Amino acid sequence: MVLSCNALRMKRLKIKSGQLEIELESDDLEGDLAVLFKAAPFLLASATSPVTNTQASDVGASAAKTAVAEDALQHGINTYVARLNASSAREIMRAASYHLTLNDGTDEFSKEELYSRCKEVRDWKADYSNQQAVNLHRMVKSGELTERAGGKYCVPRKVLEEARTVLAND
Repeated sequence: MVLSCNALRMKRLKIKSGQLEIELESDDLEGDLAVLFKAAPFLLASATSPVTNTQASDVGASAAKTAVAEDALQHGINTYVARLNASSAREIMRAASYHLTLNDGTDEFSKEELYSRCKEVRDWKADYSNQQAVNLHRMVKSGELTERAGGKYCVPRKVLEEARTVLAND
């Protein structure tokens, strides 16, 4: 088994055991490791033994549920704004960060990408542009966003899970 970890804000972990190899990049390594260790017996069993039809159908059903849930998140930015009841500049920026992450599938984005997505919102007002830098700073300070090296931002996993729950409910 090989373990390696990068001690930056985003932590990277690579675990390799036989044919099983897991790579993980996380801003909440402790929480993600807890989930990984709970799944470890299943992962190790599936890597070392052939999958039975029952296991295959369970995995297939789980994958189908995940696909349906992810499909429910594939909407335009205005749908995200409406579902989150976003009415202020900061709330719209929050919705735009979720849209970049969940809809576009990007792990990180620049402030320019975030600002551009905000301006696509139907309810975006011209004077909101003057508030963008202040709101971005406040979002990072409050933990709504994490600032990475190189001026990139990401939505923390816990915040993203809460958003996913709200956005997936119609």
